[in-house]
Amino acid sequence: MGKTGTGKSSLCNALFQGEVTSVSDVNTCTREVLRLRLSSGDHNLILVALPGVGESEQRDQEYEFLYRYILPELDLILWVIKADDLAFSVDERFYRRVMSDHHQRVLFVVIRDNPAKNVYEDELFSIRYYQKGTAHLTFKCLELIKRMNDIIAKHYPGMLAAR
Repeated sequence: MGKTGTGKSSLCNALFQGEVTSVSDVNTCTREVLRLRLSSGDHNLILVALPGVGESEQRDQEYEFLYRYILPELDLILWVIKADDLAFSVDERFYRRVMSDHHQRVLFVVIRDNPAKNVYEDELFSIRYYQKGTAHLTFKCLELIKRMNDIIAKHYPGMLAAR
């Protein structure tokens, strides 16, 4: 899940090491639910690729209905965010409206456009990427740290040290 153009289809292609979904820099490609099977020996993983939000109000209403229908059957929900995109209002609106019953199964995936770039930085936070695919997120604004801690404490009680 995530906003249109964040790289959800590219992530699917990377996971499957080939082109299993169409990608484009200018056109929206995923319009319907795609079910992709990843097999390893006796184990199978079904990846469900969903259309992105934020393209238009009409599409968002259509996709919101689709998401509400399909989310209950998913074990894990990957929400893809583009690292250098600071326009999060569409993500936030959909997350609040659609994900309230599913937030405990969400894993946020941060994707960067330029893999050669090791650092993204602005006035609010910085992200340092490492070769093994991990990243360190550093907030520069105390208010962001407080808000993030409030979110973590609400959804994962006992995960943070007492204040």
